[in-house]
Amino acid sequence: MKGRESSHYYGLSFISQNVRNLTPTKAEELSRALTHKTKVSEARSSQWSRRRMEAKPSPQEETTRGRPGKCKPGSPKAVFIQEHWRVTPNGLEEKTVNGCTMLLAGEKVRSCRRGRLGAGIMLGPELAEAWRATGKVVSYSPRHIMVRLRLWGEVVVLGSAYAPMSTATTEERATFYEDL
Repeated sequence: MKGRESSHYYGLSFISQNVRNLTPTKAEELSRALTHKTKVSEARSSQWSRRRMEAKPSPQEETTRGRPGKCKPGSPKAVFIQEHWRVTPNGLEEKTVNGCTMLLAGEKVRSCRRGRLGAGIMLGPELAEAWRATGKVVSYSPRHIMVRLRLWGEVVVLGSAYAPMSTATTEERATFYEDL
C-alpha cells in the first residue's frame, strides 16, 4: 500500500450504525439498505450515519459500471456495526441476511444481563461475493473487527470499532488501542 492514499477506495459508500442491541429486525433493516430495497433516508432508524469517501472512480470501477453483479457507484456497500450486544461463543460469528454477509465479534460470555460491547460488519451482496472468494478476518475483539478482501484487483481492509468511553480506565483504553 506504499504510496497509496485513501482515495484508492474509489468512492465506496458505507453506513456506520450504533445499533444498541442488534435484533433480527434491525439486521433485516440494515440488509434492506444494502440490497437497495430501502433507501437509507427511508429507514426507520433516525440514527443512520452515512459516510462516503469522495474520489474519482478507478479505471476498474469505470469498466464495471452498469454490469450486473458489479458495484453501483454511490450506493452503500457495507454497514459498520457497533454495540450489537450479542454473545459470540467463539468470539466471532458469521451469518447471512438477505444475501448480505454479517460478521460479528463480541463477548464469549454475557458480562451483564442485557449484554454489552460488540462490533461487526455487514457486507452488501457485491462485497459479500468478494468476501467469499478472497476474504479473511485480520483481527477481532469484542470492541473491533477488521477484514481483508480483494475488490477490483485491489486489497481492501474494512474495520469497525467501538472505543471505550472516556470514563473507562487507562488500562482498558490502552488495551483497546493495542488490539487494533
